[in-house]
Amino acid sequence: MWACSSNETATPHQISISSIPMGTMAVCSVPNPSMASLALGSSMYVKALDSMSVSKDLDRGLHLYDILSGGKTSDRELIIALAPVKARELSCLFISRLDPAETISAVTAGDTTISTRSYEGRDIHTLSVPSGQLHYYHHMGMTIASMDALYIEQSLLQTTSGINMAKDKEFVKAYDRIASSDEVAVAFSPSSVADFMS
Repeated sequence: MWACSSNETATPHQISISSIPMGTMAVCSVPNPSMASLALGSSMYVKALDSMSVSKDLDRGLHLYDILSGGKTSDRELIIALAPVKARELSCLFISRLDPAETISAVTAGDTTISTRSYEGRDIHTLSVPSGQLHYYHHMGMTIASMDALYIEQSLLQTTSGINMAKDKEFVKAYDRIASSDEVAVAFSPSSVADFMS
């Protein structure tokens, strides 16, 4: 299991697993985000979940994350987590190495705004554009974002408390395998999938 303090050099995978809330069903590692939409769109896993409009939400979330980064995430690994946040609905969490200063450039567009609110002593920001909203916070050089405000709050709380997917031994084994992959790879939490399907 991983434990990262702020003064250690942590990999994106180590930081991201500490940001993924308990109950997350699947995590996808995308080494080349510019191909994310294409790779995920052809994924049998995404197709199986398409009745819940997962691919539409993925496309919209990736578009908003790209706006937030000013297009700077295309060459950086992206971690995408999928979890049931509301009854029978799935939400996506996007995690990438994106410094807070890099997200500031998104404000320059005329119809784009970023607002900030305090939650449990930390800042949660909201990017608003005509096509939707993306809620996000920063943690150890990473930007964690979701279109679902509740998923972001869960992520922030569990990142702070240390009660996150890094505590799920089955999931950590699968997550270790995708951490070293050069291709799009998916790790599942069997217990979370079973809970969702029941």
